[in-house]
Amino acid sequence: MTNKKKQIKINVGCGSVYRRKDGTLAWRYRKNGYDQTIYAKTKIELEVKAKEFLEIIQHGPQIKKRNMTLSDLIYEDLTEIRDDLAESTTELYLQLNRDYIEDSSIDLLLDKLSYSKIQKFINSLKSKCSYSIIRRIRGILYASLTYAKTEHLIHENPCDGVTLPKEDKCKGYEEKQIVYLNSDEMDKFYEILQSDNEIDVRLKTLIITLLYSGCRIGEALALKWNFVDFENNQLNIVNNLRRVRNNEKKKTGKKDKQGKTRLRIGLLKSKTSRRVIPVPEKLMTSLRELKQEQDQYIAENKDSYQSQKLVFATQLGGLVDPRNERRRFKKYLKKINFRNDINFHSLRHSYASKILLSYPTKLASELLGHSSTDVTTKIYHHICSSDKRDAVNTL
Repeated sequence: MTNKKKQIKINVGCGSVYRRKDGTLAWRYRKNGYDQTIYAKTKIELEVKAKEFLEIIQHGPQIKKRNMTLSDLIYEDLTEIRDDLAESTTELYLQLNRDYIEDSSIDLLLDKLSYSKIQKFINSLKSKCSYSIIRRIRGILYASLTYAKTEHLIHENPCDGVTLPKEDKCKGYEEKQIVYLNSDEMDKFYEILQSDNEIDVRLKTLIITLLYSGCRIGEALALKWNFVDFENNQLNIVNNLRRVRNNEKKKTGKKDKQGKTRLRIGLLKSKTSRRVIPVPEKLMTSLRELKQEQDQYIAENKDSYQSQKLVFATQLGGLVDPRNERRRFKKYLKKINFRNDINFHSLRHSYASKILLSYPTKLASELLGHSSTDVTTKIYHHICSSDKRDAVNTL
């Protein structure tokens, strides 16, 4: 009576398993042009190796990417995969990858990453970075590792469940004090602007636009005349002026030496930031005055002026650099001896404070282009407290 050999099975669903004379196990796969034999000392080891081989067959070149580090993955995700980010945002994320992730404690091969390693890394950043930077870094990690999971480079996203440190424990934390003009100061500032016959019309109109529309400086400088509705007294805010890295090359193949960055108008990235803002007549009057002066200048300088239909344009019709306007604004405040602690964004805060004093937070959030009322509440939770107390005291 002959003894039947004990059949050896592993849980891979294909191939044949046998034991060699030296006692090792072998799994042979012959299918679709492949003839591969894998060896192992135990069934568990053999099963793992067989599954890895089958995964390589199924996903092909993707398996090779498992040899890339986390920073390489992020670079690939940002430069080749994601198309939902503005150019300036992509540049920022690439810089954060270079500054904080590349060559760090978590710049490992993807299969070496774990939740605990990423959480410890995030915790370590609180002594180096602001809360907002840490939040962005975690977002970069989560998005890129989600991409890796989708591509079967990893089985689970190790960034799942990673939490941020408390904001007040992060570097540079201090409770932000919103600097703004109250209603009386807004009126006074407007009167000064109107009575000043020496102020440049472009700067004057820019100040009034920011003060009475709540636009961000980049939104105002990207505004074109076809988005100014004189009939209905409203502005259509759809674009933003950004400074981006200058990667353009001349015909010689060399980068333009004009600078490392350049100005660029791009579409605002969120639906809530693209909005229609009703504005008061005083702003429309100022815009009409600017347009009249601009039209006259264009008529006198047809050969040199290259019109882009910009509301705020240089003498040649080009984009206005926000940095230059900020310097001119500060110089003007010093000249008239008026609130030298404010900046362009303070004018937006002034607009917001006046709206919030009289109207619901939801309306203010829509006019300001915030993503939600939570954002508005977080920024302006205390801005109108004293004004509201004054209002209650009059009851």
